[in-house]
Amino acid sequence: MKKGLWILIFLLIIPFAISGTVTLNSPENNNLTNTTSITFSCTASDETLTITSIALYTNASGSMTQIAIDNTGSETVTFTETLNIRSYLWNCLATFSDASTAEASSDNTLTVHSLNYAGTIPDQSIAEDSSVTTIFDLDTYFTSVRYYTVQGNNSINLVINSNNEVQITPNINFSGTQNITFNGYYNSIYVSSNQFLINITSVNDNPYLITNISNQSSTKNTPFTIDMSQYFSDIDSSLNYTINSTTFSINQTSSTSITIIPSSTFTGAKEVTITATDGSLTATSNPFTIKISSSNNTEPTIESFSPESDPNIAVGDSQEFEITASDEDDDTLTYLWSLDSEEVSTSDSYTFTAEKDGTYSLEVIISDGESTTTKTWSIIVGSELISEVDSIITQSSNNAVCGNNIAESGETCSTCVLDVICPLNSICVNGACQEKQSALKAILILTLVTIGIIIIGILIYYIISVKSTKTKPQQFQYRPNSISPPAEYTDFYNKK
Repeated sequence: MKKGLWILIFLLIIPFAISGTVTLNSPENNNLTNTTSITFSCTASDETLTITSIALYTNASGSMTQIAIDNTGSETVTFTETLNIRSYLWNCLATFSDASTAEASSDNTLTVHSLNYAGTIPDQSIAEDSSVTTIFDLDTYFTSVRYYTVQGNNSINLVINSNNEVQITPNINFSGTQNITFNGYYNSIYVSSNQFLINITSVNDNPYLITNISNQSSTKNTPFTIDMSQYFSDIDSSLNYTINSTTFSINQTSSTSITIIPSSTFTGAKEVTITATDGSLTATSNPFTIKISSSNNTEPTIESFSPESDPNIAVGDSQEFEITASDEDDDTLTYLWSLDSEEVSTSDSYTFTAEKDGTYSLEVIISDGESTTTKTWSIIVGSELISEVDSIITQSSNNAVCGNNIAESGETCSTCVLDVICPLNSICVNGACQEKQSALKAILILTLVTIGIIIIGILIYYIISVKSTKTKPQQFQYRPNSISPPAEYTDFYNKK
């Protein structure tokens, strides 16, 4: 009894445990289309049951709702429906002979859009080196595009602004044609425009100066060649050249090279310019100098220099060195100063500052570009004794070697202070050592002389004073017997 009951339960459950399957054939999941008439296809199957109907469901109304049904019992059915432009979910529900149902495990997504391209974009033309130009509006040709791509714009810059207007800017100096195609995208699908031509028409460009022409030089009646490609350029065509001086003529040997021919008798320097032309437009160079010198170059001449002799300076002092030079050929002169072979200046003067004792060699080289002239100073830096010793060593005779600590023949304390050293309390006077006078002795002599002068002064004063005292009573003695009154006085007295 129990066994029979289990068999009955199994037979009742089997139809429900082994349910049918549904497969969504088309459109595939996440399909995008700009067609509103859509054909749906799905397949249902079951190993034991037959199919009674298959229904199509979409969320066109907001929730999954049946919009079509096929009752033919076919395993594979199709439905053609007209949909609006929007995104949809869809699925198929199959009903079997036992009234059971089955559907696909997940809904498919379908998007119907209005992406479209219509019309023909015409060929365009724009002049070379034009500024930004709007050539057409993509909205005239494309519908429901989310973004665009462009092909073929190798030498022009195409920009789509916020209003979907196409703006073109040709590359600088480009002329020619470009075949252009626009693609309008809605997610991963796109529509393409017709291929159209953009023609950049040629415009004659000005020649231009790349860099300044440097000064040129040659010798009398000697032509010279200049590569003009390093100085001038023209994107459109080759150039011809002229010079603004009757002293020189130009022979153009190629499209990039010229030969400048000086007048056969001319020497000197002239400032000139060269003009490049493409036949209608021109460009002129910077002014530069052409110098034609005589066949034999003359080296620069030093006119003056300062200081005139080798200087001897102390540590911390400075010495200004100046030089004036000229050139018979009127060449431009350059100066190069070197202190102990190290370059220190390129002007016509140099200031030396003594930082430590020693002997320094200062040289200036004056150049006219071909020949040079040189002036050298020997700078002695240190104490007076060092300078004196250096001088003594330089002037010593061939038979005596000053500085070897040997008093040799011909050496004196004046000519070689290193070898002939005066004893203590002695000094060198005219090549001979003499004893120094004691300072105490000199003071004593000076004191004695001063005392003597004072004593002599006192004696002279005393003598003069005594003599004056002895003669004074004789000069003022009263002698009444030797003096008589006037005659008139006597008469007057007697009468009275």
